Amino acid sequence: MIHIDRSHLPSPGVVESEEFKKLIETLLSKKSEHNLKRHYIRQLSKGLKGLYNKKCGYCETKFKTESSLSMDHYRPKGKLIGEDHPGYYWLCYEWTNLVPVCSGCNNAKSTKFPLVPSKGKRVTEPPMDNGCLDMEACLVDSGIHIAEEPLLLNPEVDRPEEHLVFLPTGEINGTSLKGENSIKICQLDRDELIGARKGVIDKLFKAVIIPLRQFFKEEINKKNLLSDLNKELSKMKEAQNPQKNYSRLGWFLFEEFERFFIQPLRKKGKNESVKILEEAFSNFQQYGTCRKPKAQP
Repeated sequence: MIHIDRSHLPSPGVVESEEFKKLIETLLSKKSEHNLKRHYIRQLSKGLKGLYNKKCGYCETKFKTESSLSMDHYRPKGKLIGEDHPGYYWLCYEWTNLVPVCSGCNNAKSTKFPLVPSKGKRVTEPPMDNGCLDMEACLVDSGIHIAEEPLLLNPEVDRPEEHLVFLPTGEINGTSLKGENSIKICQLDRDELIGARKGVIDKLFKAVIIPLRQFFKEEINKKNLLSDLNKELSKMKEAQNPQKNYSRLGWFLFEEFERFFIQPLRKKGKNESVKILEEAFSNFQQYGTCRKPKAQP
């Protein structure tokens, strides 16, 4: 999960139409018995899948086409699992309550929406203003919603990097109560995700190891070694691009280079490889290239 900024995306024009306002009136009268009008969801979600780079807002799995993603109601519109709450039916057509989601996360999340025990102030009724739904109070980052203190991370409200960390095994850990619960709610530790993330890690690790092996077998010289390492470290840095699959993992691979690359080599007793790789990475961080620039006279 990565932070997403929706501020530059214009609000859907449909929300200003008289037809939409009548839809909201019908929604409030029928409450949880209201039948979702999916064509409105399609109109409201235009641009969102692109904003999320065709990736699931929770697990960051990327899909080839936008049609592979559904739209999740962050605050569920249906009866909450494990809670005496009818669901946030009044947020059924709230634009900021929609998050692109893959089927795996969508099925796992379902209508779960727990709050921090004894602290969260659950909103149980639609916020009204002079007999009309208070649209400002319906925003995902409104005061009454922040006060709920949900245990599910929101890509647009929270900074996921403060709550989640990745391991060389492809597993994911929470560093906060919110992070731990988000993993459980969306099953971000399900086998297929761990396997997919491990695949990314192994591919980059192998790409770095190959030129080192070739160097020690005297198949390439030091100049070519550094050139190859430079290419692979550049790819690793590119893995942080939000458009890439599991880009938050990509950030960890680069920022936690010692854990993901140096430590495994050190455990295997590859001390000479460690020395070369540490120096190459240090130069890459400082100069943008694995080869330290020659000192100017």
